Amino acid sequence: MNDTLRLAFLGGAGRIGTAVIGGLLEAGTVEPGQVTITARHQLSLDRCEFAEVKRTLDNHEAVGTADVLVLCVHPSEVDELVSEIAPSVKPNQLVLSLVTGVTTRHLERSLGEGV
Repeated sequence: MNDTLRLAFLGGAGRIGTAVIGGLLEAGTVEPGQVTITARHQLSLDRCEFAEVKRTLDNHEAVGTADVLVLCVHPSEVDELVSEIAPSVKPNQLVLSLVTGVTTRHLERSLGEGV
């Protein structure tokens, strides 16, 4: 992977997000400095096992600095997350979803034109 590519794992402090991040770091695919994790609660970020990964409660901050956005929230939280970040998502950003049961079409509609 490109060593300048920046990834934001939105809601990534949970089990799925940390599993994917751990795999990417262990494989050497990304460096810790390329990864940002967000969570709703500081306690979730404090429990994060990746010391050198950037952590924030601010999804807009994470979106603003990332090339790739990885959605890692529960299905019941995805609409709220997408509504929150939609104004900040740029057309050149890749949006990946690890959310069960949410279609690409739904995300496209929710994020708006050009994304």
